[in-house]
Amino acid sequence: MILIQQTPKVNVKKVFSNLEPCLSLDKLQKLPLDELQETIQPAGFHHQKSKSINDLLVHFVSHSKELEKFGNYKT
Repeated sequence: MILIQQTPKVNVKKVFSNLEPCLSLDKLQKLPLDELQETIQPAGFHHQKSKSINDLLVHFVSHSKELEKFGNYKT
């Protein structure tokens, strides 16, 4: 949701195409913030969204990387 919120469909496709080479937890964690911002720039608000993505990654990793637990958090 972070990437697609308030984003035209054509730009969402560009972002996911840009992200394809780094769509793993390890690769995303290692991606420098400025590179992440550049990668998701077509989505707009890339500075805010990149921070949200990094915060989400940190939270996910700090909670044992268990997707089942992660899905149970209330938003």
